[in-house]
Amino acid sequence: FFFSSCAQPLKPLSPPASALVASVRTMDLLQQLLQSRVFGLTVATGGLAYAGNITGQRIYVYASYASALILCREIYRSTQKQEVIPKQDVVEPEIKVGLKEDVLIAFDFDRCLMTRHWFGTYRFQPIDHINPGPSDFAHENIGALFESLLKQKKVSLAVASFGRNDVITKAIASVLPPQLASRVIVCTPSDVEGGKDGYSLPSKNPQLQLLANRLGIDVSRICFFDDDRKNIKHAKDFGVNAIVADPFTEELEPHIQEHIAHFSW
Repeated sequence: FFFSSCAQPLKPLSPPASALVASVRTMDLLQQLLQSRVFGLTVATGGLAYAGNITGQRIYVYASYASALILCREIYRSTQKQEVIPKQDVVEPEIKVGLKEDVLIAFDFDRCLMTRHWFGTYRFQPIDHINPGPSDFAHENIGALFESLLKQKKVSLAVASFGRNDVITKAIASVLPPQLASRVIVCTPSDVEGGKDGYSLPSKNPQLQLLANRLGIDVSRICFFDDDRKNIKHAKDFGVNAIVADPFTEELEPHIQEHIAHFSW
C-alpha cells in the first residue's frame, strides 16, 4: 500500500519525540486493516520514522530519504493467545497399509496342495472320471484360505504343476465359488514352449517366470510351495521365496503372511 499523499517529508525524529505523520484518514485505514487481520503491510512515505499504537497493536515503520520506501512493518499482540483447535475436531489422517505391486502365492499341485499324486493315479484318463473335492486337499480349509487371500488387494494365487491343467482347474473349482476360482492362475508344461502336460520340465522356473511376466512383477515377489526339494532349490537360486511343503497344511500359513508383510508398506 502506498500513501505518498498522506505524509509530509520531515527530518528524522529520534525517540521519544513524536510527530503525526499520516492524516486521520490514513490512520483510520490502517486501523481497519489491523482489525481485519491484514498482515504484511508496507507503507511508502516521503521519509519519516513513526511509531504508534493502534487498537493495542504496535506498528513500526522505517523510512529512508534515499528511496522514500518504508520496507517493513511488524504487528503483534502481546496478550493474544493462539487459537487451539479442540481435540475432538481434529481428524487423524488414515494410516494406509498395503502393497504397491502384486505379490503371488503359488503352489505345486500333486502331493503339495493335494494329499496324493493325482497325475500319477489318473494319468490321461477322461476328465469326467476324475473328481477331486475339498477333502482331497491337504489343508483342512483350503477354500477359506484361498478366499481370504483373493480378497486382499494385489495378492494373486497360482498353481504351477507338471500335471494336467483341466484336473487342477476342476479341483480349484471344488473349493471356491466360480468368480473366485477363475482368478486362480493355473500354469502347466503346455504353457511353456515345447512343453506338454504330464511331462516334467527340468525345473519350475520357466513356469514361475511366465507367472511373473503375466503379473508384471519380479520373481522375488513370488512365494512358492512345492514338495519336490529339487524344484525348491532351483526356485531359490532363481530368486523366488520357495518353501518345502510336503504337503501344504495349516502350519505353513505363516510363511504366506510373512511374504505379504515383507512387501507391504
